[in-house]
Amino acid sequence: MKDFFTVYIPLDGYDQDAEPVAKDTHLIICDGLGGDGNSKHLVNGKVSKNENSAYLGSRKLSAICDEFFSANYDNFFSNDTLKCTVENLKKKIKSDLDQYLILNPKIDSSTGGEVFPTTLAAVVFKENENNIDAVVIWAGDSRAYVFDLEKGLQQLTKDDVVGEFDACFGKDCRMSNCISQDQEFTLNYSTYKLNKKSVIFVCSDGCFDFLPSPIHFEFEVMRSLFSGENFSASFEKTFRVINPGDDCTLSGCVFNISKDELRNSIQLRIHKCLNAMKTAIDNSDKKYNESVQENKNEIRTLISENRRLNSEVLLNFQNLVIDTFKHDIEKSLSPEQLIVSNLLRQYEPYNLFINNIFQEQLKISEIEKQCAEYDKKYKDLEALVDSAERKRRMAERKEKYSVNSFSYSTRIFGLKIFPGSNLNVEDCEQEYNGAYQRYLRNIEEFENKLSVNRNITDYQYMRSDFANMMNVLLNSLNELESCDNQLKNANSRLSKKILSESELKTVVMPNVNKDGIICYKNYLDEGEYLELSNVYDECKHIKDELEKSGYNTLMKKNIAEYVNDFKNGFLKENFSKLFETIKSSADSEKFIPGLNRLNENDKRLNILQEELNSGETEKRRVWTEYRIDYELFKSCDCRGVV
Repeated sequence: MKDFFTVYIPLDGYDQDAEPVAKDTHLIICDGLGGDGNSKHLVNGKVSKNENSAYLGSRKLSAICDEFFSANYDNFFSNDTLKCTVENLKKKIKSDLDQYLILNPKIDSSTGGEVFPTTLAAVVFKENENNIDAVVIWAGDSRAYVFDLEKGLQQLTKDDVVGEFDACFGKDCRMSNCISQDQEFTLNYSTYKLNKKSVIFVCSDGCFDFLPSPIHFEFEVMRSLFSGENFSASFEKTFRVINPGDDCTLSGCVFNISKDELRNSIQLRIHKCLNAMKTAIDNSDKKYNESVQENKNEIRTLISENRRLNSEVLLNFQNLVIDTFKHDIEKSLSPEQLIVSNLLRQYEPYNLFINNIFQEQLKISEIEKQCAEYDKKYKDLEALVDSAERKRRMAERKEKYSVNSFSYSTRIFGLKIFPGSNLNVEDCEQEYNGAYQRYLRNIEEFENKLSVNRNITDYQYMRSDFANMMNVLLNSLNELESCDNQLKNANSRLSKKILSESELKTVVMPNVNKDGIICYKNYLDEGEYLELSNVYDECKHIKDELEKSGYNTLMKKNIAEYVNDFKNGFLKENFSKLFETIKSSADSEKFIPGLNRLNENDKRLNILQEELNSGETEKRRVWTEYRIDYELFKSCDCRGVV
């Protein structure tokens, strides 16, 4: 004997649930997900209005399952074919939804997430001599239930939601799985052997979401089963009262139970246990609300004060830790800071962070010593190269301006026209001495002529000869002055560095090689060359060591930079653990003013919260007792996911 009933209560302007299916072999409900399926489609060539993607999807899925269950009915009740049959159902759903989208394409400009998103809850059943074989198939948060005359309401499905879901308190959890055309989905299935006398039904979440617990939901189910001759009408009346804002769909069947037998068992269950459970939960809610009203002013004051104190305490703590860190790396801790430092070093990551800084500073100090040694060797090398370069250039000039290279008259002429030419000191001294001797000879010759011609009466001749001699003497004097200036210039250049600093750095060090030093060998004595070569080798060795140590990339930081790195990096990542480390100290109030007051407020708030939670604790106890029979999905005969 079967008595089928259905409920279909669509909301105005919403209507996402498909009409329920209740047939002799199966029950089906499909709840379209309006939030994820708002997009519009072309239906029969026209733009759908209220018929969005969720609306179309729920109805198409219901039709697919209805047809499939009828065509493959026997395959659901064989362990050998069950999994394969559910897999074929999934393939059928995918294939038919793909074809359905081709016939009813989504409008390009339409938005709204998934295509045809919907939940499913279905039961395929078969009556046997002693029981009812039931195969439950679902996706999402629509559910299947059985009402047992002895154990009451039992849940046959477990919601597809993110995280652990406790149905007792009606938590709003994010769904982890639903059926859609454009997203991967899974089908859950479970098998049960139910009592011959049972009420089996499937329903959308609108039937139970707005009740405080499954116990209350069972009361409403029993009220509907108890109250009238027409189960469909009595269930609809119940859900119109308890459901304030969602489509409500239910499909069920009463198996082998008379009206009187059903009413008697309901009365017995209510009086035996359920009434006490419902009363306990209602009382816990009442106690909770009374506690909230009684303590709300104190709680509000404490929370407000804690909000201010918490901000102050955290700021004081941050300043304390940053200041301690700064003096820690400077190794200039005051007695109070030393205590805080020791507390912080109990947290191993902080200890490691500080020690890494010390190791880095030590490495930098060693590199600085190497750099100082390198600078000294570099300056020694500069001086030696400068001296060698002078000797090399002087030797080249001596060769260039040797007597064999130029005639005496050309050299003198050159001195007169180019007084700044690059003669060395030795050449200039020779030219000066020669000019001086010529000057002396010209003076002597002039004096002799004056002595010889003293009695000559031809003064005209004498005057002409005297003028010529004076010109020779003046030219000789000019030559002597030119040589003198040349000698001064040569001596001045000799006192200056021959190689500029830029020349030395770019040509000699660090790019000068052994061949560059060997080029000085012909111009230096053996001792000078050996010293130059040794200093170069030492300088090159230190430079290589510095490069290996990474001195080019290792940058010495000042205290402010270390503090900034600590504040914006390490402290942000480890703030709470460092705070707990300081907070656990007996002297924490001394270091962080306001912390004791904050702790006292927290303790008082915990006491008040415990008073508030006492009702929740009682509710949890009742739920724990109730769920032993209620969560039948934990002890199904067979389960799977495809």
